[in-house]
Amino acid sequence: MFTAMYQVVVLALATAAISTSISKGRVFASAREWIFECNEWLGELVSCSYCTSHWVALTFVAIYRPMLIQQWFIVDFFVSVSSVVAISAVVSGVIIKLIPWQQPLPADEPDDEVDQEVEQLRVALQTARDKIVEQSKTIKELQR
Repeated sequence: MFTAMYQVVVLALATAAISTSISKGRVFASAREWIFECNEWLGELVSCSYCTSHWVALTFVAIYRPMLIQQWFIVDFFVSVSSVVAISAVVSGVIIKLIPWQQPLPADEPDDEVDQEVEQLRVALQTARDKIVEQSKTIKELQR
């Protein structure tokens, strides 16, 4: 029983670290955006450390199989997953509070997303300007 409890705690710590990294880490930001573009529901899922922890915990418990109750496999499985998620949620909450996840990028590093948005706006404004000039010419011709 002690070994199973130890396993649950270790799996919960790993689950908290992995799910928080996936849902909040800058390294996974582009993956989260891509997933969100493909499927909004899955995008929301991987952006929430609590939601992600369920899938990570489910995977860990399926692989390592800590046995807390040791009577009915299916009940024990869900109790173990729930225990890992519960401990993980507390640890993730602490991690999220302690680490400033939304740090701005240093000014000397170019932000590719901002550069792309600026370029898209520039192209849109140029297109709008060209249409206005074209319409202005058409109006002048009609007035003659």
